[in-house]
Amino acid sequence: YQRRVRGSTQALAVFGTVETMENPFVSPDEEKFVDYPEPPAPPETLKKVNDDIDDVYLAGLENYISKLGEHIRTIQNEETARMQRFAKQLEKLKTKSSKRREDAEDDARQEFQQTISAIRRKRKHYRQMERDALNERRKYLESMSFQKHEQEVLRQKLLKLGVIEDDNSEPSTSSTAVGPFALLFLVFEICLILAYLHSNFGKYYDGALGDYTLQNLGQPSRVDNYYTFFIHMTIFVFFGWGFLSSWLKKYAYTSITVTFLIAVFAFQWNYFMIGVWRNIDAVEWQVIPMTFEALIETIYGPVAVLVTFGAILGKITPLELLVMAFLEILAYSLNYYICIYVLNGMDPGGGITLHLFGALFALGVSSSLSETFRRSKTIRTDDLSSNYRSDIFSLIGTLLLFVFFPSFNAALAPNGTQQRAVINTILSLLASVVFAFLVSRTFRKKYISIRDVQSAAISGGIAIASAHSLIIVPGAALLVGGVAATAVIIGNIWLQPFLEHKTNSRFSDTRGVISLHGICGLMAAIGGIVATGIANRHSLYGQDPTEIFYYGTPNQAGYQAAILFITMGISAGTGLITGFILFAIRRVSIGKAVPLTFTDEQEFKVPNDFDRTQKPVEDDYEAIVH
Repeated sequence: YQRRVRGSTQALAVFGTVETMENPFVSPDEEKFVDYPEPPAPPETLKKVNDDIDDVYLAGLENYISKLGEHIRTIQNEETARMQRFAKQLEKLKTKSSKRREDAEDDARQEFQQTISAIRRKRKHYRQMERDALNERRKYLESMSFQKHEQEVLRQKLLKLGVIEDDNSEPSTSSTAVGPFALLFLVFEICLILAYLHSNFGKYYDGALGDYTLQNLGQPSRVDNYYTFFIHMTIFVFFGWGFLSSWLKKYAYTSITVTFLIAVFAFQWNYFMIGVWRNIDAVEWQVIPMTFEALIETIYGPVAVLVTFGAILGKITPLELLVMAFLEILAYSLNYYICIYVLNGMDPGGGITLHLFGALFALGVSSSLSETFRRSKTIRTDDLSSNYRSDIFSLIGTLLLFVFFPSFNAALAPNGTQQRAVINTILSLLASVVFAFLVSRTFRKKYISIRDVQSAAISGGIAIASAHSLIIVPGAALLVGGVAATAVIIGNIWLQPFLEHKTNSRFSDTRGVISLHGICGLMAAIGGIVATGIANRHSLYGQDPTEIFYYGTPNQAGYQAAILFITMGISAGTGLITGFILFAIRRVSIGKAVPLTFTDEQEFKVPNDFDRTQKPVEDDYEAIVH
């Protein structure tokens, strides 16, 4: 106890040297404190707070203040009782004669004033004692906060010098060396390996040997061979999306590496699931070829997962992200099978089945995962921001996506249309870049927001990623890009804050997924419906419409509308179910604890100069007092 008191005295001495200075935290009414009455007693639940304080000196101060408050309230009750007795005494004196009553009233009034003055002097004295005790408690809490800050500064300096080892940067989500994330990932990989070992997987071409050229090298009516497109798309997925998500200043490790890891897993899982759905109604299991055409069709699935990941960036653990990728690929492959294989819809760039699907799927997932942070009010933190370097990395991702978007949108375009898909995508992207700068500077009051440029510059590639990219004229492609960039910036400025406010932060979109992929995906769907509905029904650029669209034009428009509504229903419904499952997994894995948000220190061993996020301290004395 004596050591505790000596340590407290030393801490208070820090503020003793500046005691005569004006304290900005002291109320200007403090001098009137002694004249104010003591407030009513606090509830019993607040009185029990003192029992939770393990600091002897602070606990003594709290008990001392509490006892003073009880004593002052006793004095105030005595004052009230004396005033009531005086009022009754005056009532009794009304029965006496006027001369005797006046003398008696004067004597009673004089006695009352003397008694009340004595009581009030005593109350004022104890109120002064209470004020001194409250100031002592405030200074003690300030000294403790000051010491805590100084110790953290010293620890950071020692970490940079390498004098001490960092004991807070190790992954803390699991109590075992392996953890549930690694175990579950291992189980998934073993199952996929066993599935790929099946004799009906791994055929490098389907049918006769002559089909090899069609399924791997393409043909004269296509822009380039499939391998070139595949290389472009892998750079698009693994480089572009990873760097685009690295705008958070303390989340670059996770944004880039986890994007890489989850995209690889989703790629394997999507190839298997597309093969399953294609054989779901087959009498005999058909061969699932391992061709570049099949791989290109497969790589669209991981992008849908990465789109959803962007909305919950910084708020999801690797275990939850793995489960989400597993469930989302199930839903994506089912939706893709229905829209493309059953209904023969046309969506070569994935505007509907990829971008819109991922954005709506994110709505359900984000609403459930954000509930934990919304209750603890940790959705908005200082870590949810960028710095100069992180924005540069994200801009690199934007540039990579800009360069390889034409290949992504045209890789699966029908024969004879690939050239138009490439050119229209390029034109749409060019217009979106121009409008991204112009509209951002206009709405941001003569300043350009780098966040607007990072997203709106590639909006043209998403808004044209459907059936209309195959048949519209160049001017229409430019119009699509300009409108898309404008819509994205408007969404960033007004739509996203509106959604967060109206849902009470239940939907918190980290990377603006709804503005970029949701709005632009919906534009792509509407553009495909309108373009196929008004197109020439006899000839499209010298081709028969049935060579491009299964049902020809304008009949294809109805099926494009059908795949839009089917995608919206499947994505929103399965996203909501996935969100509930992930919330249950979080409760089972970490209970009611709140994981650190938007920082890499939770899962990675970070460098010594990493600006660590301070974890909330349970014995925060200032929080206890308030």
